[in-house]
Amino acid sequence: MTKALAIFKSFFKEHSSILLFFIVSLLTSCIYAAFNKYIFYFTVFIAVLYCADIVIKRYVCPQKIITSICAVFVIVLYVCIAFSNFYPQFLIPQKEIQVAYPFQGWNFYNAQSIAFKNFRLEIPISPSEKLKNFPYPYNKRRLYEELDYKKHDFVLDMSYYKEKYYMYFGITPILVLYLPFLIITETFILDSAAVLLFSIFAFLAALVLLDGLLKGFRENKDTVFNILKILCLGICCVCPLLIIMPRVYETAVVCAIFFGILSYMFLLFYLKNKSRKVFLFFAGICAALAVGARPFYAFIILAQILVFTDLGIFKTQERTRKRPSLILKKFIDSYALYFIPVLVYGFLLAIYNILRFDNPFEFGFKYQLSVYDTENVNFLPALFTHVKDFFFIKPIFLKEFPYIISNSATISGVFKESYIGLFYLVPLSALLVLGGSYFKNKNILTEDKKIIASLLVCCLIIITVQSRLPILMYRFAADIAFYLIICALVFSVSMLESLRGVKLYIMRFFVILIIFTSIVFSCAVLVSYNCQYGLGGL
Repeated sequence: MTKALAIFKSFFKEHSSILLFFIVSLLTSCIYAAFNKYIFYFTVFIAVLYCADIVIKRYVCPQKIITSICAVFVIVLYVCIAFSNFYPQFLIPQKEIQVAYPFQGWNFYNAQSIAFKNFRLEIPISPSEKLKNFPYPYNKRRLYEELDYKKHDFVLDMSYYKEKYYMYFGITPILVLYLPFLIITETFILDSAAVLLFSIFAFLAALVLLDGLLKGFRENKDTVFNILKILCLGICCVCPLLIIMPRVYETAVVCAIFFGILSYMFLLFYLKNKSRKVFLFFAGICAALAVGARPFYAFIILAQILVFTDLGIFKTQERTRKRPSLILKKFIDSYALYFIPVLVYGFLLAIYNILRFDNPFEFGFKYQLSVYDTENVNFLPALFTHVKDFFFIKPIFLKEFPYIISNSATISGVFKESYIGLFYLVPLSALLVLGGSYFKNKNILTEDKKIIASLLVCCLIIITVQSRLPILMYRFAADIAFYLIICALVFSVSMLESLRGVKLYIMRFFVILIIFTSIVFSCAVLVSYNCQYGLGGL
């Protein structure tokens, strides 16, 4: 009996957090099951928590149960939001879904999965005769004046070319989730589940990346800061807002965020241990998959090349400096494992585009039947025209609950989209001004500085690309919010590391206050957004 108790005590001590997660998730399951009867989903949820615990304890917060619980709290929050909003279900048997417009639940990814399963590229939905005979499908004003998408005259947000519908949104979610799930289970996974899963994994990947960048800092060992950084990364990243209304666009956005952050995580692993070049290969695969989710992430690969820039290769023998070909050869030899999957996946995407639109660089934007005018697209004059709104548009404050609501703008007289300036949504972004001291700090590893510099360049590229839009909504801000939060937290910890005495206590109080403010304000926006658009969907 004593021996059995000793074994149990030893097991509980080693796996206490896992047992605690199981108890919490089981209790949550019972509460939800009493009302919604989704016990199966919470069984899957328990498995996700178990995997999350292993990842968090091994890579993020070893021997710190309280910080692990905070990370799991974020995951529980995501799941609760998903179960409270939009679709009350996550899976649909194949025989019960309708392959016609309106496709049940706006699940065009599943429609494309059916096409791929049958070795076809076009979505198995027949265009209406009105659309086939309409001479101006890409003139948005005439399209919405003369045809009505609510009467199924055309399929909103799909590409229409040669009397066939094609997916405008990235192919990566289909290849990594929808199609394998359909083939293995003969069941459709809905966008609500896809957005939830990608959000959870993006949060975990960002947490691992952030912890790797903060490794060795004194402040990173502080429990209070660990709690705040986890909550800030999980709540202020805009993912909870995307989970409230998960549709096809949100799926593509969060999928790209997940693989983008994952590629940086593997790049950091490689820089920390250059003998493990397999990390380069994984980074290349993830970067390529991010491009497959959102095509403009091709520019992000250019930003990641900054990570490979090593001034040492230019400081070799004199003859090397006179022969750029040798420099290029050394660069390719060193980083070929990164570029191989990028080039292969890029080549396959080009073939995919040729087969659909007869153009290797056309992903369907030109032929998209959306509210955005694709007939008179002119990118250059529009760049940076809406950056001010993106950062500084303030919310509307009310005297009654929920006390704060987002601004909303109507696009082409069809939809109203919600948005708040990023500095209002995440006040933590203001701490980016501390970046100068970070890059001047000689005690910080060059590898870490390269990752941070690349993340900042990524933000600039994304803002540049997205600034052509009439307004920059929450979903367009998600990846920028992730990157800026990581950079701002790293800059803050770096600055605190260089202070001592009274200055340290004053600045530490200020940093904690602004992080806490970001969390509180993001929660307020989340509640407001949930009241406006959640609790059952549109």
